[in-house]
Amino acid sequence: MARSHEAKRILICEGNPETRALLFFAVSDAMLAAGLAAEILQTGNGDEGYKLVIERQPELIITARLIAGRSGDRFLRDLISLRKLPGAVIAISGSSDDRQVFAKVMEQAGRELDGFFLIPFDTTAVSDLVVKLLR
Repeated sequence: MARSHEAKRILICEGNPETRALLFFAVSDAMLAAGLAAEILQTGNGDEGYKLVIERQPELIITARLIAGRSGDRFLRDLISLRKLPGAVIAISGSSDDRQVFAKVMEQAGRELDGFFLIPFDTTAVSDLVVKLLR
């Protein structure tokens, strides 16, 4: 069976449990509505997120910058150095300044950030982008 027919793996790496739960439910509902199977991995720690990417190879990462352990931008840099960056990356943050931080990280991989959302964010906009990126 081709990978495209299997559940899409998504990693949500967000330190705030409420925001992480909000993302989980918005993304899982949107994937279900789109008829796409999803395995959604979650962590509040950048070190754990890094390990999950290496072990589980998600197609998409949704990450915040300020998280426990390895910061979101640092764990993306580390994945780039190992050539393990997944197909799509969406960043969320409480600061608009973080857009440039994430953009510079993605430049190292010769790519652009697939999405950036300020907290509080529109869950529909985030979930619609996730579905678009994983179709």
